[in-house]
Amino acid sequence: MLTALNSLQTPTRFMFTRRSPVDGVDGLLNARFESGHFYASVEGFPTGDVVDQATIDADLASPTYQDNANQAVHHFLRSNPTPNRGNPMELTFQFLTGVVTLMLTGLGLMSMFAPRRMLANFAVEPAGAPGFSTIRSVIGGMFLTCVVLLVQGQATGQTLGFIVVAILMAVIAFGRIVSIFADGFDKAVIPPLIVELVITAVLMAAHTYLAS
Repeated sequence: MLTALNSLQTPTRFMFTRRSPVDGVDGLLNARFESGHFYASVEGFPTGDVVDQATIDADLASPTYQDNANQAVHHFLRSNPTPNRGNPMELTFQFLTGVVTLMLTGLGLMSMFAPRRMLANFAVEPAGAPGFSTIRSVIGGMFLTCVVLLVQGQATGQTLGFIVVAILMAVIAFGRIVSIFADGFDKAVIPPLIVELVITAVLMAAHTYLAS
């Protein structure tokens, strides 16, 4: 049983004992138990007084073995999302990412399967079948690809896809700013510009927090 772990933020040594859980307090407060040593019951006895296991197996005193164990535990903690599950900040980012996912899902499905309903939103007039094909494929496909990346990130905890979607939204927002200078200002472009910038910020922050 693990009875002492100096810090999860710095290189540490582990100390174990197979005694009752109450004895875990000894590992923290009893000066007899030194950091960097494995303590367990005497060889051949599952319970009883504990001794330094290096007296039984010298490999247990190896700093290299202990450093490897320390790195393995830290790697597990970093890759396992369970310890942070239920954290208010995590729930907030999951909620915001879910809202973004639903929004992009709606835009993607409407663009691909009902493009005529999106003409006013996009302020475009397609030139016949090729124009509608562009809306369905390029715009609809782009939004639905974003949805796939976001859903995959939420399902697996691997949020690198959030960055891809955030970059895409940032480039779209940049295009709107370019249009303001090149084509003239129209207040109609401000709401979608704000939405795109907010989505970018939310996804960047979500990735930074959830991946840490």
